[in-house]
Amino acid sequence: MSKYGEEAKQSAESYVQLAFYLRDKNNLDGAITVFKRSVEAYSFDITLLNFLASTYEEKGDIEKAIATYTEAVSISEKYNYGREDEFSAKIESLKNNTKQ
Repeated sequence: MSKYGEEAKQSAESYVQLAFYLRDKNNLDGAITVFKRSVEAYSFDITLLNFLASTYEEKGDIEKAIATYTEAVSISEKYNYGREDEFSAKIESLKNNTKQ
């Protein structure tokens, strides 16, 4: 984002459409790259963080999924979105599944 400035910023919807297209084509690395870019552009949008975390999950990168859900908890608290419990439950579920 900083390399090209605001001119390179796309709508959140554009990022999501491209990332889900890539996920549908089993290009999880590409989808992760697009979701990461969307989070960089819209750092307050916890739905984008949720999509990124779930893509990490799908890829099997549980540590990054947990870290991303943890970031979503922080953003939810900061902006009073009220979704902390939802993301905390996902974190606990992932932690419990990795213990088994």
